[in-house]
Amino acid sequence: MACTILSMPLAPHELSLPQEFLPLLPQDIYHSQQPNLSNPQTTTHQLKSSSLSSKLSFLSLPPELRNQIYTLTLLSATPITLPYAYQNQSFREPALLATCQAIRAEATPIFYGGNVFEAPSPAAAYSWLAKLEKGKVALLREFRPVDLCLPVLRTAAVAEDVVERQDGEDSSRNDDTIEDTPRPRSSPQQSPTSTQEGNVSQPTTRSASPPPISPSPSAAFPRNITSTQAEIHHRWFSAQRTNINKLVSFCGKGALAPEAIRVPVRRSWDGEKVWVGIVDIEGFVVVREKAQTQQRVGKWRLEWRDEDGTLVE
Repeated sequence: MACTILSMPLAPHELSLPQEFLPLLPQDIYHSQQPNLSNPQTTTHQLKSSSLSSKLSFLSLPPELRNQIYTLTLLSATPITLPYAYQNQSFREPALLATCQAIRAEATPIFYGGNVFEAPSPAAAYSWLAKLEKGKVALLREFRPVDLCLPVLRTAAVAEDVVERQDGEDSSRNDDTIEDTPRPRSSPQQSPTSTQEGNVSQPTTRSASPPPISPSPSAAFPRNITSTQAEIHHRWFSAQRTNINKLVSFCGKGALAPEAIRVPVRRSWDGEKVWVGIVDIEGFVVVREKAQTQQRVGKWRLEWRDEDGTLVE
């Protein structure tokens, strides 16, 4: 049996040889990064773009625009709750404060002076203030260090006055602005003044303080109060005085202002909690120590008057 083998020619095709990649030499890398000198117009455009991008920065923006950015980024519509003392969690500042020294100098007064800081317990307030720098403590304008609430507010008229006053303060609390001229730190009774161009203004304070809460002309407690209510007021005043005095003595660092501290009271007719400044409550007396040395400047303690007007120390 014969076997026939057919021989068919293969179609011609090109063979793909492997391409050899050679590493770039240092001089090749250097020349690849240089502008194209053969085209002067392109070279000029590249140099101008590089020079323009190096000059543009966040700090080159107008102060009004930077202030809007700070307001949207740093200010909170609700109180900032501090972590509990027993929690393995530290208080973290916004990342914007860690960008550079210049931005930190502008943003720090706005963050600490424009927000409300609320501690869930006195221990949490101690822990937070102990770690806070003295300059930042001085910037606080509304601090709630205690959560012990007075069950009964004295009169409805007083409560309405407190709420109206707080509404007015909240609308102007976030009024820190960046201006072309900086304002040095001033006392609560003074107004900042301008010196140079390009820096942020320090938080301003209201020149006229609101009148104290006084349900009766000369007594810390209202008339026609029951013995049970009087005992409640006694315990509340005593507890607030003890907690606040410890806080000021151990962690105030001579910089915590009494005008910044708020304490809670609860309205009797609807049970709503409102926060009142300690300097606005008749019965509380801020006793300032004499400035014998530089370290004692700004030290103070809180006392209260009994129902007969006697100062209880």
